[in-house]
Amino acid sequence: MPQEDELTELLVVLRAIADPDNSIAVVAALEGMFFGFGPADLYDARVAGLRFRVTHPPDGSDSAVAQSLHQLHEWWKVSQRQAADVLLERILADTGLLYFAASQTLGDARAGVLLRLVDMLRDAAMSGASGMNDAMNRIELLLTQDSGDAPLRPGRTDAVRVMNLHKAKGLEAKVVILAAPVPPSDFPPKVHITRGESGLASGGLVVSSRDSTVAQPTGWAAMADVERRFEDAERERLRYVAATRAMSELVIARCEYPKLKTSTEDRPDTSVWSPFGEVLASIGGQVVMQPTAAPGRRVTDRTVANVTEAISAAALRVERARDSSIRRRTVTESAREQREAARAYDLPIDNGRGAAWGRAVHRCIEAAGCGRTGASLRAFAAAIAADEGLSGHHATELETLIVDLRQSDVWKRLTHDGSARFELPVMHVAEGETVRVLTEGVIDAATLTDGEWLVVDWKTDAAGGDAWAKRKPRYDRQVGAYEEILTALSQYPATSEIHRVRGSDAE
Repeated sequence: MPQEDELTELLVVLRAIADPDNSIAVVAALEGMFFGFGPADLYDARVAGLRFRVTHPPDGSDSAVAQSLHQLHEWWKVSQRQAADVLLERILADTGLLYFAASQTLGDARAGVLLRLVDMLRDAAMSGASGMNDAMNRIELLLTQDSGDAPLRPGRTDAVRVMNLHKAKGLEAKVVILAAPVPPSDFPPKVHITRGESGLASGGLVVSSRDSTVAQPTGWAAMADVERRFEDAERERLRYVAATRAMSELVIARCEYPKLKTSTEDRPDTSVWSPFGEVLASIGGQVVMQPTAAPGRRVTDRTVANVTEAISAAALRVERARDSSIRRRTVTESAREQREAARAYDLPIDNGRGAAWGRAVHRCIEAAGCGRTGASLRAFAAAIAADEGLSGHHATELETLIVDLRQSDVWKRLTHDGSARFELPVMHVAEGETVRVLTEGVIDAATLTDGEWLVVDWKTDAAGGDAWAKRKPRYDRQVGAYEEILTALSQYPATSEIHRVRGSDAE
C-alpha cells in the first residue's frame, strides 16, 4: 500500500522512543526518513563523543546529529507524560510528515491513514491502551491489513479508488477501469510446494546468487513445470476477479502497438488484458481518450528572496508572540489566595496562632461588614475557627474582637452611610517602560464619603517595638498603592489608614 513508507518510518522512530537506551534503535531512527543521516555522519558524531541514546539531551555539541538527538529526547519526554496519540500528533507537527504524505502520489489516502492512526490511538487511550507498545501494535496492524484506505477528505464523492487485483477481491463498483495494459511479469519459479493427502508439505527450493544458480533439488525441471502451470492458473483467476467487479460498466485499457519494422502486420497484443481482446472486438465499444497535459505544479510569482523574507518575518512574529505584552503584579501578593498564604507574618507561631488567626480575623471582619451580628456572627466565628484549625476559645475571642471593633471610631466612619466595601478587589493597567503593567490587589475595607475615599487596612501582627517599626514602611507602601489605584479608577482622591486588630493575648 502507498502509505507503507510513512508507517514503517514512523514505527522505527517509535521503537527508538520506546527503548531510548538502545543505541541500535536510535541509530536506525537517525538513518531513517525523518533525519536522513548516513553512516559517515553517525561515525563523526560518535568520534565527537555523542552517545546514541535519548533519555538525556546531548551535551557539548550543536551538530546536526546532536540536534536530532535532542528532538528525539523531546519526543521521549512527551511519551513519558502523555498518551501515545498526543505524542503522534506532536511528531506529525514537528516533522511535517502529514504534509509530506499528502504531497505524494495517492497523497489523499496516505495522509488519511496517518490521521486515522491518531484517531485509533485516541480511542484506545479512552480504554486505557495509551502506551507506546499499543501505538506500535496498531501501526503493525495497519501494515498487515490488505486495505488501509482512509481518505484525507472522506466527504468527497468524485474520488477514484486505486487498488491492485488482490485488494479488489470481494468488492464491487458501478464503474471499474482495468488500467496498466502492460505485459505480465514473468519470473522463473524459485519455490515449489507439494502437499500430500496427509497434509504434510514437501517440495524444492532454488538457491541463487544474482543470475547464477547455486543449488537446486533433483528433478527441479518437473517441479518448475508444475509450479509454472499453477502460476498461470492463478493469473487466470485474478483476471476473472478483474472482469467481475463492475456493476454497470467495465473499461479495459489497451495499447496501440506500432507495426513491426519487418512486417506490415500490427504487433500482437501481449498485455495482461489481451485475453479480453476477442470479447471486446465483438461486444465492446471503443472509448476515445483525449490526451491532456498534466497541470504540473503551481508556480509562484514571488522570488526566493521574497519568500525568505516572509519566512523570517513570520518567525519574528512567532518569537515576539512568546513575550508577554502585559506584566502582572500584585500589591504585596494581594490576589486573595496569594495574600492569605502570605499572611504568615501576621502573628508569631509561638503564641499558637500564626497565619490561621490572621485569616480568621479578616474573614470575620468581612462577615461583620456584610451585616452578621449576634447569634449569626457567633456561629460564623465558630465555623471559621474550625475551618482554620483554631480552638473553641479562639472562636469566642474572634466574636469578642469583632464586637469591640464595631464600637471603634474607624468602624463608625466606614459604615455610617452604608457605603462601606469589604475585601474590595481592584485592578489597574498602566504603561510601563517596555510593556503594560497590570496591578491588582484586594483592599480590606474602603468607603467613599463626600467625594473622598477612605482606605482601611487591618493588620493582625503581634509584633511590637522595633519589629513593627521595620514592617510599617512596607505596609505604608501597600496602602499607598491602593490609594493610587482607587484614585486612577474613580478620579476621587483617597487617604489610607492602618489599624491593628489583635486578640486579648497579643503583646
